[in-house]
Amino acid sequence: MIPVSSTRHDHWPLTNPADVAELADGEVHAWWCVGGSEAVVQRRRYLDALLQRLLGAYVDEDSDALRLGREERGRPFLADAHGKPRSPDFNLSDSAGHSLVLVSRTLRVGVDVERSNRRLRHRELAERYFAPEEAAAINAMDDEAGKQHFLQLWTAKEAACKATGTGLGGHMHRWAFAINEGNPTPRNIPDEAGTADDWRFLTLKLPEDGFLATIALRGRFERLRLFRLEDSGT
Repeated sequence: MIPVSSTRHDHWPLTNPADVAELADGEVHAWWCVGGSEAVVQRRRYLDALLQRLLGAYVDEDSDALRLGREERGRPFLADAHGKPRSPDFNLSDSAGHSLVLVSRTLRVGVDVERSNRRLRHRELAERYFAPEEAAAINAMDDEAGKQHFLQLWTAKEAACKATGTGLGGHMHRWAFAINEGNPTPRNIPDEAGTADDWRFLTLKLPEDGFLATIALRGRFERLRLFRLEDSGT
């Protein structure tokens, strides 16, 4: 089993965003949000409303007035009156109505959440999308260990691609990680992403069983704070 950064549910206190909206340099806030049926049936509207609610607290503005823009490959950002990116940086991942949102003023952030109990052809997927040495290592493991390491690497790669804003296509194999028992450690990264020392990856144990998440952080990282959104209905 892969060790993770947090193992106790009370590390994710139920919180009102307005009470913790001050972000220090190097600080990252992670919000775990569980929606109702709307989160699945009307997914895009629900997620936009969720982002506006959270980000409105950080900029002390009416959430309904906030504008969300998108980069060339679809990465969302908080837009100013001219449609240009403004602080804070954020990223979101959603799986079956369960969402994780990262917010930071000084770091570029990315996140991916996956269901850990899903059925996967992990060896075939690793062969297709991972670096050769990663695929070979996963292929040599038994099914359970191979699946767990595959999910950790997949979420790390997707979080990295979301942080850089490249999208996944043609980029996941460019991020190569050590096969180890701790948080993902990059061995090779795309030239445009800087150096491995610029990045920190953390695999999180979420408040509910059945999910795995990895976050990618670029910049000087000092502190991660974990919260559950009070009344996730939007």
